[in-house]
Amino acid sequence: METKFKNAKKKTWLQKLDEDKLPQIIELTGEGAEKWGGESMVITSPKIIANFIKEIPKGQLANMKFIRSCQAARFNTQIACPLTSGIFLRIIAEAVEEQKLLGNNLNIPYWRVIKDDGSLNLKFPGAPYLQAEYLESEGFEIFKKGKNLFVKHFEPQLIY
Repeated sequence: METKFKNAKKKTWLQKLDEDKLPQIIELTGEGAEKWGGESMVITSPKIIANFIKEIPKGQLANMKFIRSCQAARFNTQIACPLTSGIFLRIIAEAVEEQKLLGNNLNIPYWRVIKDDGSLNLKFPGAPYLQAEYLESEGFEIFKKGKNLFVKHFEPQLIY
């Protein structure tokens, strides 16, 4: 039996990044509101988050908690979806590296986004060493603690 997906061409990371998706506002009630910590949540898009990341200047960092809070404020919600925000960040990182291999520069410094505890993202391409290389080239000190790499002198709030 042949499915309609058999000959479907897999999207590139850039195609996933460039999809024009409108933000979705979701009203949460009961257990959902309790679980996520709010009654309204926005699901943005890879493109919206990429545009935000483009504004992080060299020598400064942001963590996902800050990015989510900025997106929630922008769209008048209490929170931005942590799950999809993480997925969108991965799409951005993969698209940047995919395009670098093709000789293109997307100018999206995804490596300036670190995890909320100051560690490097293990889901980025070449993780965590490629992100460490990029950050060190911008003057950040990286250290190893256990199995993870961290930015030295990171404070849990925004450094942006």
